[in-house]
Amino acid sequence: MTSWQHLASRGESRRGRLATTVNFTPVKADKAGRRLVAAGMTRPRPTGAGSQRPLAQPARRGGVLVVVLVIAAIAGVLSLLLVRHLVLLNRQQRLEERVVQADWLVRSALRRGVEWARRDPGATEQVWQIPESEPEIPAGTTATITVHGAGAGPRAGQVTATVEMPGVGGQRIRREGATAWRDER
Repeated sequence: MTSWQHLASRGESRRGRLATTVNFTPVKADKAGRRLVAAGMTRPRPTGAGSQRPLAQPARRGGVLVVVLVIAAIAGVLSLLLVRHLVLLNRQQRLEERVVQADWLVRSALRRGVEWARRDPGATEQVWQIPESEPEIPAGTTATITVHGAGAGPRAGQVTATVEMPGVGGQRIRREGATAWRDER
């Protein structure tokens, strides 16, 4: 047994007491005479005056830390940009949906205006308040239906419809349409 192995078996090292207690197994040597560390055996970590690490090792760890932090910052910025882009796409999609809804409401208002003008010869203007119970249509949506040309003459005229609805982000959507009508009776 070498002097180092003898010290290690007592829990000491060449430079002082060991920081950790380690169970050692016999050390084997290969054909070239080099020592091999047996399975499960760890080297003792000495404490004391001569146990400081070289100065290059902490600097290398610091460099790796800087690289990792820069990569994390870049990944964070990219993910924030991606989230912002997705939010803008969602807002644009909702605005397009509202415009399509407004177009369909103009068509419905025009049909409603023609039926109203055929039933009531004195019809001029009507405000159609869309019920708030409609799940697909935002609250505060109105359609103004105006009938032109209904009256004493031939039963024909023009109906115009204007739909106003809340848009996305506080703006309002306004769509208009017109159609001619004639009573075939």
